[in-house]
Amino acid sequence: MIDSSSRLFERLGCRDYARFDFRADAKGEIKLLEVNPNPGWCWDGKMNIMAGFQGMRYSELLGQILQAAVERVGVVAKPAAQPATGNGHAVAAE
Repeated sequence: MIDSSSRLFERLGCRDYARFDFRADAKGEIKLLEVNPNPGWCWDGKMNIMAGFQGMRYSELLGQILQAAVERVGVVAKPAAQPATGNGHAVAAE
């Protein structure tokens, strides 16, 4: 299921995260029910429950989703401003 989900994730053009829902039929065959490219992030949602099965905390789940988006978009953090000097002006980091 993991390999199939990974291939479908790429083929469907999903970005950053998605949820793949599978069900077993009466014979025990696993079938793909749906792909949700934008599942809810709520703390009590299915995405968080599934992350918990992998031993991942809610904060880690959110961190990984955000990190994937940052890497995809190429966001670069702004340099932190230095504390103000005695004259009341902040000094820019170099």
